Amino acid sequence: MGGIVAAALHAHDKKPLYPLGGLIASGMGDTQPPSMRSNPPSFEIADGGYTTFPLEAKDAVMFKPGTVAAEVLEQSERLNSPAPRAETALFPAVWLPVWKGKWAAHVSAPVMFSLVDDDPFFVVNEEELGSCVKAFKNSVRVDGSLVRDAPHCMELSHWSQGWYARCFGFAMECSASMGGSK
Repeated sequence: MGGIVAAALHAHDKKPLYPLGGLIASGMGDTQPPSMRSNPPSFEIADGGYTTFPLEAKDAVMFKPGTVAAEVLEQSERLNSPAPRAETALFPAVWLPVWKGKWAAHVSAPVMFSLVDDDPFFVVNEEELGSCVKAFKNSVRVDGSLVRDAPHCMELSHWSQGWYARCFGFAMECSASMGGSK
């Protein structure tokens, strides 16, 4: 979410203070499935307007069985950082209705957008992916992909090395394009 907002604001800068080579977005779709709307995750209130996700529930939602190494799950408590309430509990009401028109439509940098096949938070199919990709209508390039069988937290799963290789490849292409345009 934050990356899309930052990229949209950057696109409006008359004299940007820094170059923005590209944006990589994953783990966020557009439509919540009925099960998530009727039974959203329970977040615990933390200090200063932040929330945490109870560990037992978090691991079950972020990783389906067999998608992550046991060593990663052993780090769950350490990795369970508080998140702003606006990014968790308020997400469906505040972000989902506006992200495509208010923010994504203004992004001009190249975008690599991905949905994961096994995401409990969003409806995931080719149509949803297409809708999300089309939201970046002012971007010079949008690559969209549906990562089959990957869990919501793909970055820590068995898919992580392939995912990061793709991210680095996209970043290198964006960097080369920026260098060639000078």
